[in-house]
Amino acid sequence: MVQVYDSFSQIFGQHHLQVVVMEYLPGATLNGRRERLSPEQSCAVGLAVAAGLNHAHQRLLHRDIKPANIMFAEDNTLKVGDFGLAKSYVGQAVHTDNVVGTQAYMAPEQITAGKLTPATDIYALGVVLYQLLTGQLPFGPKGNIARPETGAGDQPPAMGAVDDRIARVVLRTLARRPGDRYSSAAELALALAHAATDAYGPGWADKARTGLPLHLTDLPELIEILRPTGPNVIRTPRLNRSDTSRGSDPRALGAPLRGHEKPVHAVAFSPRGKILASAGADQRVQLWDLTAPVSPRPLGGPLQGHDGTVLSLAFSPSGSILASAGADRTVQLWRPTGPTALRLSGRQPLEHAGQVSSVAFSPNGRILASGSRDTAIRLWDVTDPTAPRPVGEPLLGHQGSVCSLAFSRSGRILASGGADQRIRLWDLTEPTNPQLIHDRLGNQFGQVDAVAFSRRRDTLAGASAGATRVGRATVTLWDVADPADPRPLSQPMRGRGRAGVNAMAFSPVAEILAAAAFDKVVRLWHTTNPAAPQPLGEPLRGHTDRVRSVAFGPQGDILASAGEDGTVRLWTRFTTTAPPQRG
Repeated sequence: MVQVYDSFSQIFGQHHLQVVVMEYLPGATLNGRRERLSPEQSCAVGLAVAAGLNHAHQRLLHRDIKPANIMFAEDNTLKVGDFGLAKSYVGQAVHTDNVVGTQAYMAPEQITAGKLTPATDIYALGVVLYQLLTGQLPFGPKGNIARPETGAGDQPPAMGAVDDRIARVVLRTLARRPGDRYSSAAELALALAHAATDAYGPGWADKARTGLPLHLTDLPELIEILRPTGPNVIRTPRLNRSDTSRGSDPRALGAPLRGHEKPVHAVAFSPRGKILASAGADQRVQLWDLTAPVSPRPLGGPLQGHDGTVLSLAFSPSGSILASAGADRTVQLWRPTGPTALRLSGRQPLEHAGQVSSVAFSPNGRILASGSRDTAIRLWDVTDPTAPRPVGEPLLGHQGSVCSLAFSRSGRILASGGADQRIRLWDLTEPTNPQLIHDRLGNQFGQVDAVAFSRRRDTLAGASAGATRVGRATVTLWDVADPADPRPLSQPMRGRGRAGVNAMAFSPVAEILAAAAFDKVVRLWHTTNPAAPQPLGEPLRGHTDRVRSVAFGPQGDILASAGEDGTVRLWTRFTTTAPPQRG
């Protein structure tokens, strides 16, 4: 976004002026360049604007995204400017009494002075992308106005020669209903990055090819998708002979981490992968410096504040907040700044009436969800982590403990697994008014101990540690592209023996699912074909007791596991080449 250096008031004669001093941008606006942009450059513009909006939407709605308000610095860095029509936004739909903006780029709800959300700006960016890629406005200069005879608006024309994968992304941004668009600018950016990488190949967004430098540090997943080697290539840290213990699994990365005195129940990576957090029955949270992943070292002393076992950990997408949840019925918030990590939630932690089993951040980082033995799911606004506040009423519906939570990649859907053998899907498009979408995902094997969403597809995994006569259930996959009507994708995936699954994690860069098992191992599956998942090699062996938690690093090259043996173990040397299909 355009940098603001200063602001002040000045009286000129009879006029009282508010003056804003901003950076000088000599590169003109997108209006003067749009006819000369290649498809790759157009997509790069879309990513840059989406990244800017993702930041702005923490506080503001822009309300006037158009080529004239997209500008270029001297080095061709793209900037979003002209916030003259911006409206304060704090997570709830904004009501307006008048119509402002540029009609060709205005969403239907903006034209009719309706409720505005980030989806309103996303629509405007969709119009810009459509115009860049086709040379035409999708609805002409008057925008998508409802016809009096039907009350319905037009459908945008097909995008001609534009690659189908990219066209699908753009056309979704132009959906008439806000709920049918991408729910956040970050979700749009990820979808566009995946589509463009599929269409143009790895490295398409490099400055050398587009001439446009992209600054995407707030969206680390984008950096991974766009790196020149491609998102499906897993890098393996270099190991010395001494890095793995004799007789251990050859995929073990270094020696086990032994910073805990009792069983370890949770692990989580920071978004950039430089910090690993672990916690467990010793009531402490330990941070680890992974600058050299073959020899991690403790990052300061343990974080103390819980009065019971710490059961769950989650980093915010920006990495600025670490949430920990425990048997003491509280959620604590920390600033994971290293040796001087601070507890942010102060003297009044986030509380439940029972132990808190799971916490999860929404992809935009504004909402923290917590699930408890008290059967409730609570949503918290953590925009100001020093003063978190509840959002709406608790989500009720489970008939027993809430054991696990996971947000979809868009952030619109929250999945919850419970001791009542059910997975429930909640629509959080408006967090203050959450809606139960589906509550019929059953589990014949016992309580749902883990749920996880794929980072790359509309796939939900659910797992149980419950016993059956034929062994213990492992993992079931569902297609939740339509969350109101989920479809099972496969028969339950079972490992050997009678050990159930206690935790799961999808790789952020490949179709790989890791599952923590009670038989002391971690199992990996290829889910490239989710209808027929295939085991990925032999189970990871090394723990001497139940494995309680697993987490992938942000680049997918390291997996962490935590166990009741009091250790945290790191694993590497994965492959993304799917095995041949059987039969």
